[in-house]
Amino acid sequence: MDYLDEEQRRAITMKSSSISLKYIDHSINLIDSPGHMDFCSEVSTAARLSDGALVLVDAVEGVHIQTHAILRQAWIEKLTPCLVLNKIDRLISELKLSPMEAYTRLVRIVHEVNGIVSTYKSEKYLSDVDAILSGPSGDVGSDQNLAFLDVEDDEEDTFQPQKGNVAFVCALDGWGFCIREFAEFYASKLGASTAALQKALWGPRYYNPKTKMIVGKKGVAGLSKARPMFVQFVLEPLRQVYQAALEDGDNNKVMLEKVIKSFNLNVPPCELQNKDPKVVLQAVMSRWLPLFDAVLSMVVRLCLTQLQHRHMNNTVASQETGSE
Repeated sequence: MDYLDEEQRRAITMKSSSISLKYIDHSINLIDSPGHMDFCSEVSTAARLSDGALVLVDAVEGVHIQTHAILRQAWIEKLTPCLVLNKIDRLISELKLSPMEAYTRLVRIVHEVNGIVSTYKSEKYLSDVDAILSGPSGDVGSDQNLAFLDVEDDEEDTFQPQKGNVAFVCALDGWGFCIREFAEFYASKLGASTAALQKALWGPRYYNPKTKMIVGKKGVAGLSKARPMFVQFVLEPLRQVYQAALEDGDNNKVMLEKVIKSFNLNVPPCELQNKDPKVVLQAVMSRWLPLFDAVLSMVVRLCLTQLQHRHMNNTVASQETGSE
C-alpha cells in the first residue's frame, strides 16, 4: 500500500491509502493509515471515515505511544476496534521463546491494551458523574440520572481472543488466525463444541486427557506438565511447524507432511522441494492459516455484530418514542 517513493525508501507509511476488497458476499473498504507519530493527522482522518479499526501491535516490541493515540482516536470516534498482534513468528524464530513464554508475552500485551481502553472508559464515567453532580437541578437520585451513570461492559475487557476480536498474525509469511479457527479444527477431535473450545482456548483453561474434560486452575493440580490450552493446542503446533520447516532432518519432513495431510493443504511440490526453507515455511503456513481469511472474517463478523446492535438500539429507541 506504500506507493510513494519516500515511503518505500524509508519503509514507513506516510500518507493514507485505501483499497476495496471483495470477501465472500461482502465488500470491505480498508484504509491504511500511518503508524508514525509525525503523521497522526492521517489517522484522525481515516478514523472519521471508518466504522471500525484494526489496531496493529508488534508482538516483540509491544505497545508504543502511537498505540495509545490510535486507541484514543478509535474511542473518540466510537469505532469497533479489533486487535491484531503481528510478528508472532519472531517470538519463535528470533527470540527463541518457549510456547509458554510466548503465551505469557501475548497475555501481557492484550492486558496492557485493555488497560489503556479501560482508562478511557473510566474518564468517560467520571466526566458523566461530574456532569450530573454539577447540573442545575442537582437531582442525583432520579431514575434518569441513575441510569445515565451505568457504563455498559465497564467491567469487561474490550479485547478478548475468545470473543473473536483479536488476531495473531505474521504478515511477512502470510498467515494468521483467530481462536475460532483452532476451535473449529479441534472440536471433532476433542469431542467438544466449537463455542466451548473458543472460550477455553484463552486464559487459565487446561485439558485433562484422562477425563477428556476442560478444567480450570483448581482441576489442574493432579496433571503433570499442565499448560494452558492456547499453549498446548496452538503455540506448540506452530512451533513444531516452524522447526520442521527451518531445520534439516527426515523427522522434520515427516512433520510437515503430517500437517499438510491433516489439514488437506494443496501445496505444490515445487514449493515444498525449494532449497530455501523460508519459501517452504511460507507455502505451508499461508495455506494452513491464510492471513486474509483470518483478518477479513474477523472484520466482517464484528461489523455485522455492530450493525445488529445499532438496529436493536434504533428499534428500542423508536418503541420508547412511540410509547411516549
